[in-house]
Amino acid sequence: MLLPTEGTDVGELLPVELISIYKEADAVIIDTDTGASGTGETILAAVSDLKATAQGNVFLDTADFLLVSDLDDQETEALKGILKPAIRVCETEGRINPARAVQYLRIHKPEQRLHEWTAAKHPQQLTINNGKLMLEKF
Repeated sequence: MLLPTEGTDVGELLPVELISIYKEADAVIIDTDTGASGTGETILAAVSDLKATAQGNVFLDTADFLLVSDLDDQETEALKGILKPAIRVCETEGRINPARAVQYLRIHKPEQRLHEWTAAKHPQQLTINNGKLMLEKF
């Protein structure tokens, strides 16, 4: 059995709990609850930028929550090839602070998961009303 000659410093691991994806102008922006972020012309480019610029090794497979804003059907399908199918999904209007959102979503879990998302069945909306986060009910 061959073992790697170098290990990974545990301090460099960045397990993500929440991923937020939104658009600004012609760019896709990904923010995480760890503070890591990435930008690109496509979701794949933004993920690559996120991993390249993070201050450690980003693990997207650990994410439990996904916030999305203004994604088309092609971008939604791209997400299904990148993220785990069981990740819980919410739609937002623009950017919501990931660190704040993850605290709320731990208590108020969205019902829909990524593998259930279709053009006919959109996720619940996560909104800010009078400074408070609110998850719409189905």
